[in-house]
Amino acid sequence: MPLSQGRHIRIISLILISLVITGYVYAGGDREDPFAEVDLLFSEKRYSEAMPLLTVILTDNPELFDEVEARGQKYLAVKREISDLEEGIIADIKSGNPAGIFEKIGLIRDLEPFPDEFRAVVLDDYLYEAAVIVNTGTINDIMDEAL
Repeated sequence: MPLSQGRHIRIISLILISLVITGYVYAGGDREDPFAEVDLLFSEKRYSEAMPLLTVILTDNPELFDEVEARGQKYLAVKREISDLEEGIIADIKSGNPAGIFEKIGLIRDLEPFPDEFRAVVLDDYLYEAAVIVNTGTINDIMDEAL
């Protein structure tokens, strides 16, 4: 039995509507969490890789400002802890306490095991200062024994 033109248009319309709805639902369900990679990097303490991604997320999605800011605050909390430890390292350098320097460097590396290039250089400088203190102490001990 042949379909009337009206029924034919209704069936085609239903098929098109079904395709549009299916495509819309699929596309909506396929969206990724924009913070998935950032959260993974944060969990791995790869902050120097995560922070630029937050900038991109904020640029592309300004409505996500609160979520970006919350993650940025986590990063700032880590940076504050590192800054406090570095102040302690400077005090240890001034007082000639290499053990304190080594301990604080270890704590910094626990907080940020994958530092950016600048932080890595600074940590190397602190290690150098600790080695100088140890070597100077050793040389002074040898000289004292020689006298």
